Amino acid sequence: MADRISWLPDEILCHILSFLPTHDAFATSLLSKRWKPLWRSGPTLFFDDQNYIINNHKPYDCFSKFIYRAIRNRYPHLPITSFRLQCGASSFNLSDSDVTTWVNSAIQCGIENLHIELPSSDPVLCFRSSVFSCKTLVVLKLKGLDIDEFSIFDLPSLKTLNLIDVSFEKPQYLMELLSGCQILEDMRLRFIYCGYSSTPCNNNLTRFSKLVRADIHAIGLDIPLKEICNVEFLHIDKVCIYV
Repeated sequence: MADRISWLPDEILCHILSFLPTHDAFATSLLSKRWKPLWRSGPTLFFDDQNYIINNHKPYDCFSKFIYRAIRNRYPHLPITSFRLQCGASSFNLSDSDVTTWVNSAIQCGIENLHIELPSSDPVLCFRSSVFSCKTLVVLKLKGLDIDEFSIFDLPSLKTLNLIDVSFEKPQYLMELLSGCQILEDMRLRFIYCGYSSTPCNNNLTRFSKLVRADIHAIGLDIPLKEICNVEFLHIDKVCIYV
């Protein structure tokens, strides 16, 4: 049977590989010399611990090593438009420095979409990254992380913000993050914890003039309703709001 897929241009093959977890895309390099360099040119990195461990029958520390190897072996001059890290195994132990290093590497390559999903049952990671001042980021989705320090929140291109089971050391951090998203269109905040601060939190937000959808559930901070009341789709549950 003829190999019709290999007849396709490299651009189309790279686009197809971008829908696969990076480990599966890497596996195609074994098909032939034609396929060997293609995974290195893809614009997306998608790491799924369960996919990797089940398919390889390897321990969890090999997953972390593979991520470093995949980032290092990409063509450095090509952009990374999407970085996704999905860890569904509750026993998998990531380090704060590992996640931060991976994300910062993607930021240097012009990342537009960042998605990190960690098990809610595990201790959250302290996320220290320059992602919160990334000028190119359009979509940010975080789950199971602890934001305990920052330099500045400035996301001028961000349109989608999705935070689930995220903890902020101080309430002001969440407010400053939201204030740094001036063109936000889609906002989802669920199960957000804000630590205690002796300094009063400034709840003044710039009105989200472009916000279309807002889903707010169980967050540890009062939200000014007047700043989100102009949305087309609004869901609020277990939240203290004021006018």
